[in-house]
Amino acid sequence: MGGADGTLPEEFLTGSEKIEKWAQEMQIPYNGGWNLNECGLGSFEKCLRPESEWGNPPELKDATQSFCEKYKLNFLVISTDDYNLPGILGTYAFQRKFEKSNLSPRGVALEIYTATFYSAIPRTRYLPLWVVFPPIGSYKYASKFLERLYSEFPDLPRHTALTTIPAGYAEQKYHFSDSITFKQWKSLLLKYSDSPANLRIIHYKGDEITYSPLKIIMVYPKLYSEAWNWGQEYALESFVSLTTEDLKWAAQKAELDTQER
Repeated sequence: MGGADGTLPEEFLTGSEKIEKWAQEMQIPYNGGWNLNECGLGSFEKCLRPESEWGNPPELKDATQSFCEKYKLNFLVISTDDYNLPGILGTYAFQRKFEKSNLSPRGVALEIYTATFYSAIPRTRYLPLWVVFPPIGSYKYASKFLERLYSEFPDLPRHTALTTIPAGYAEQKYHFSDSITFKQWKSLLLKYSDSPANLRIIHYKGDEITYSPLKIIMVYPKLYSEAWNWGQEYALESFVSLTTEDLKWAAQKAELDTQER
């Protein structure tokens, strides 16, 4: 059972004043603990509830290992208890890829929840940084890592990009219990931009994030299309492939555990 960014899982399971107030504001059925039966999913004991989307069942690792053994593929297990860290794995993997290809990154692209930038990153050569949610927990994590990244690579251009799920912000009707504003995220990226012109925002309607959760899916194609068009402004260059050792290095930089099977 996962929490919502800065909200602890225990708050969902046992209740808290913050969750109670938030549930009332969102008009969500709530009785002091997260009852999946109210969502039409059936009634479960805590130990038998469906897995959080932030983790994988142990059976998946075993099944993947069997598949790799059958088809003689290398299998590298990368694991962590912190769901923020895999986002850094991608950052360092692309940093190594650009470095091995004798190419320099052009900036940093921050993505909140979505997978919008995937088509643009190879062309723009922006280092990708993915965070989980719009609320304060992911904001603090992104702020900390951006500071670390620019300290570690002082020659990294101060050009940034931002894209996000168009929901969950404090100015919207539907938001998380610890939501912040889109303007705060924008200000964070401006801190690492030479000028406002060097911050590329790919977001439907810019700051006017007014969509309800049910309408979000209609917005995604527009975000993907805009990200694709941004990438087309740059030529696609040749890249050197990463090795297992490169991925191990990136995982180590991201403070992830690795085990080769």
